[in-house]
Amino acid sequence: MKKLVTAACALVAASAFAVESANIVGYQQTTCIAGLNFVAPDFTQVGANTVKVGDILVLGDSVTSMGDNLQIIDDNGDYLSGYTWSSGGDMGAQDGWYNDDGEFANNETIARGLALLLSCEEDDVVVQVSGEVNTNNVSLVCGAGLNSVGNFFPAAIAVGNFVISGDSVTSMGDNLQIIDDNGDYLSGYTWSAGGDMGAQDGWYDDDGNFAATDLIDPGLGMLLSCEEDGVQLTISFAN
Repeated sequence: MKKLVTAACALVAASAFAVESANIVGYQQTTCIAGLNFVAPDFTQVGANTVKVGDILVLGDSVTSMGDNLQIIDDNGDYLSGYTWSSGGDMGAQDGWYNDDGEFANNETIARGLALLLSCEEDDVVVQVSGEVNTNNVSLVCGAGLNSVGNFFPAAIAVGNFVISGDSVTSMGDNLQIIDDNGDYLSGYTWSAGGDMGAQDGWYDDDGNFAATDLIDPGLGMLLSCEEDGVQLTISFAN
């Protein structure tokens, strides 16, 4: 399979979930490995449809100040912007995330529905995302090229919960991609319609099997590769 992005990306594993209060505020913890981990924030700010940068924490003895960072990538898989983790006064008085201008950025927000790359210097960094449990659909308009998407819910969802629609959808061209720690294609799903791969419209795995019931782990980021601009993606929590 062809190489998809210039940076290395690693899968996240070993998730834990907890709800702390009656208003359904909680957190998800995932153990990451050295390299890039694709993270889809699965909690939002209370009462908002955004994710607060400071609600994404890195925890544990493996955290590296000035080494661990969050990265937003563009449609070519290249670095667009990001945040560096600093502690002990390395970048400023406060421990937390600093933007590319060196400013403390814990209060900055990103839109729900954007997956990020978490680059870790060492294995066993725990990333914790906290906030409001949000089960509303994620609706995105995707552009041609690579789009950073994923399971933005605190429980596993089926591949069939990722639905693309509109005149810009390309059967046998649009696909979901899971990538490994070298930035290479690991596995994925191709969108087929009109009988191109099988009788049913939807996602097919690398073996050509209809894959609507395959499960995507909570908080796992993926790439949606689109042939054209204007593909509408809806990700739903309910099966």
